[in-house]
Amino acid sequence: MTASPTPTIGARRMTGLWILLIGIFVVDVAMPLDVELLPYFWLPLVFAAGFADLKPLRRMTLASIGLALIAEQRWAHLQTPQVLEQLALLVVVGVVSLSVAAKRARAHRIQRESEKNYQLLAENACDVVFRASRQGGLEWISPSVTRLLGWTPAQMIGKPFREFVHPDDLELLQRVQAAFAQGEEPQFRLRVRRAQGGYRWVEVNARGARDGGPDVLAIIGSWSDIEAKVAGEQAMTQTLARLKATLDSLLDPHVVLKARRNAMGAIEDFTYVEANGAACRYNLLSHDELIGRTVLDVLPGHSARGLLALYIQAVESGEPLVLDDYPYPHEILGQTRRYDIRAVPQGEELVYTWRDVTERYESLRELAASEEAYRLLALNASDVVVRLRNDVITYVSPSLAGALGWSPEEWLGRSSREVLHPDDLLEYANNLEAIAAGQCVVCRHRIRAKDNSWHWAELHVGPYLDSQNCLDGMVASFRLIDREMAAWHELERHARTDALTGLLNRREVLEQIHALSSPDQRSGEQTALLFCDLDHFKGINDRWGHAAGDQLLRTVASRIQACLRSEDVAARMGGDELLVVLKGVQNLDCVLVIAEKIRNSVQDPVPTTAGDLQITLSIGATLVVPGESSDAMIDRADTAMYQAKQTGRNRVIGFS
Repeated sequence: MTASPTPTIGARRMTGLWILLIGIFVVDVAMPLDVELLPYFWLPLVFAAGFADLKPLRRMTLASIGLALIAEQRWAHLQTPQVLEQLALLVVVGVVSLSVAAKRARAHRIQRESEKNYQLLAENACDVVFRASRQGGLEWISPSVTRLLGWTPAQMIGKPFREFVHPDDLELLQRVQAAFAQGEEPQFRLRVRRAQGGYRWVEVNARGARDGGPDVLAIIGSWSDIEAKVAGEQAMTQTLARLKATLDSLLDPHVVLKARRNAMGAIEDFTYVEANGAACRYNLLSHDELIGRTVLDVLPGHSARGLLALYIQAVESGEPLVLDDYPYPHEILGQTRRYDIRAVPQGEELVYTWRDVTERYESLRELAASEEAYRLLALNASDVVVRLRNDVITYVSPSLAGALGWSPEEWLGRSSREVLHPDDLLEYANNLEAIAAGQCVVCRHRIRAKDNSWHWAELHVGPYLDSQNCLDGMVASFRLIDREMAAWHELERHARTDALTGLLNRREVLEQIHALSSPDQRSGEQTALLFCDLDHFKGINDRWGHAAGDQLLRTVASRIQACLRSEDVAARMGGDELLVVLKGVQNLDCVLVIAEKIRNSVQDPVPTTAGDLQITLSIGATLVVPGESSDAMIDRADTAMYQAKQTGRNRVIGFS
């Protein structure tokens, strides 16, 4: 951008021309000369026309004509033809000067408006507009630099641009400046320092400014913010590098094939354009030896075996190619191998991978023969045999139908958890961990029959190892043991209960008391013991016989049990001594209320073989103290019961 003459210089010039005009007038009027000065009155107008604005020039024109008239009037030459011609010439010069000044004023106005618009555009543009010297010093920069870098224009103007460039980009800047000097207009990117620290990527578009000659006077251009663009490119580069590293780390070979078309546009072959390390190693070729060669050049058997036609069909149709256990006589390896092949078309390219499954194929053949023998064994076995993989049933022997009513097909694909009793799942999960560690487990679980009934089964479960001796699920066999479990439960019940009353026996209740947990401090609930003793029970046995006494004792036990909640426990300690454990009571007063209820229910007459007999209870009640031994708890309740005996029997005494 060029600058107009300053107002101070123009004013000085106009003052000098006014002095010249007045001097001509004074000399013409005051000094008698033979030579007339009228022709010189237009000299100031000619000089002023080159720089003066229209309004000052108009005043000077009028003044020149007026002073010329006054001077000629002074010498009485006004009527002569020569003077009139010179005056007319003066008027013409004035008009021409005014016309020139008007054109120049319009040009200046247009230039100022253009410069103003350019400045507004530069100041409000998103990009940063700048002007620099050919040596790289910043002469002007738009205010948008503050939004981009944080610097104000005043902080940058007058400084070399290299002060704001990343050290690693200074060599590039030096080459670019040399290119500008040679008339080139390079486009480049570099990092520019931010006011708050760090650097920002910008793209620079600039050109050398000339003033009609070959030399570059300045460099004018703009910066564009490409921080996000560079970050995206770096992320893309990193992603591509990561993808290549991933492909190279894969055990399976991967290649990219590009279709080669003949003059008729038909695909006749494929060219290797990319390959991972596994593909190169498998084909016994280096990366450079493989890339650029065609498929038929490396593996000519593709044409005769029909593989090439399948590749062409995949590209033409856009459908992926999937082949499993595909036999191919490999030219390089010199033997027939079997492959799982996957190829996905991408335009004219085919992303292709294969896996050599020859060993797997042979192993499956051996496994099939082994499983056939296993199947024959399972068909003729009385126990049910189950094969599971990832806890999903993959095989069940036909004996399942006779055992539980299910057909084998109804169990296939189901989880073993679907047929086991919910209460057995935790133990089953623990067994799975042991089996995964290589152990064999013998356990008992309940299994659901088709009629939704549950049956106990004894299971023998162990890990299943494939031909490579690797864990591949588990195998189990089971037989139903409902009768054995019923007998076991009956034995367990007899071991836990009193044979006469059906209440818990002394050993079982002592174990439960010993296992009592601490009271719930939030709810304030506690546990209590009631020690009960039948009053004068020995006399009933002596008078009416033990049969009547046993009937009486069974009825008393039944009435006590009826007064209790499901979580409470009643036990026979021996003879006519009974113990009640009350759980979840608030305080001793609540315990005494329950004890009174028990006492009242017992004293009603009891029908026996000896007739209706009546009996009463003496009850001692106490609260359980956390951490206290079971003997101490029972002794305290027993003490309270004896106090009830001593104070008249048939009553309840609480021991705090």
